[in-house]
Amino acid sequence: MCYVVHILTDAPDDLAAQSGTLIHFTRSNAAGLGETLVGGADLVALPTVWSVTSQWDCACTLRHVFANGQEMTPDDALWFGPPVEWYDEEPEELEATRELHAVLRGLTRAGHRVEVLDHSHGDRAADLHTLDVDLEDVDADSFRLFSGYRFRLARRAAPAPGDAPRCAGQG
Repeated sequence: MCYVVHILTDAPDDLAAQSGTLIHFTRSNAAGLGETLVGGADLVALPTVWSVTSQWDCACTLRHVFANGQEMTPDDALWFGPPVEWYDEEPEELEATRELHAVLRGLTRAGHRVEVLDHSHGDRAADLHTLDVDLEDVDADSFRLFSGYRFRLARRAAPAPGDAPRCAGQG
C-alpha cells in the first residue's frame, strides 16, 4: 500500500519550483485526484491541486500515521510530536516531512487557504476525517500526516520578530 498526498490551495505559486531531492510537487486537477481517491473530485473547492511525491513516486517517504479509519486525538501516542525511539522512522522521512512543512507553512503565512489530503489509492473521500491544523502550533519536527485525513490548515501571518511562540493547547 502506498500513500497518496494532495495539496489543495488558492495559492498561485508554482510549487514544482520548490521540489527537491526528497519531495516533488506535480500540478494536478480534480480529475487527477478522483483517479486515486473515490469521490475526490467532489472535495476540490480550491482552484489548484498538487500531487506530492517523494523518492519513489509515491508519498511513502513522508511521516505518516496509519490511522486505520480511527479518529486521532491529542491523547494518541502518535499525535503530532517529535520522533520517538519505539516508532521507527527513517532520516529521509523526517527530512522530507520538514521540507513539506516549510512549503505548507509558507503558503499559510502568505494568507493562502490550504488543505492536505493523505490517503491510500482507492480510498473513498467520504471516509476521510477532517482535522483543523495550525502549523504555527505544530513545528517541523513534530509534523506528520495521518492516513485517511484531510488537514485544513489555518491561515495566519508569520509571527512578528520577538513574539513568543505559542504552544499547542494555548488559546
